[in-house]
Amino acid sequence: DDDGFVNNPRKIIRMCSASDDDLKALIDSRFLLSFDSGVVLVKHWRIHNYIPPDRYKPSCYVDEKSKIGLKINGAYTTDPKKMVSPVEGNPKKSCYDKEIKLDKR
Repeated sequence: DDDGFVNNPRKIIRMCSASDDDLKALIDSRFLLSFDSGVVLVKHWRIHNYIPPDRYKPSCYVDEKSKIGLKINGAYTTDPKKMVSPVEGNPKKSCYDKEIKLDKR
């Protein structure tokens, strides 16, 4: 979804011709955060993806979203010691999102 949650990681693994060991490796190396419900979260989704506010749809995984927070670098974390803020809504624009206009002269 728009927050980086994936409810069917095994289906994606099959589509990519990967193995369950590949999924386990991503979870063990903390690139994916897993939850008891079977949902996984792409840890760096918020860093690498920006969705305009008019297209953003909040995640339906409210329970899972309540268990995570943001680290200072913008990555998701489940460790309360590393959290600097809770996850709320769409990621804010960064300094790289400035609109560039070229004037015709």
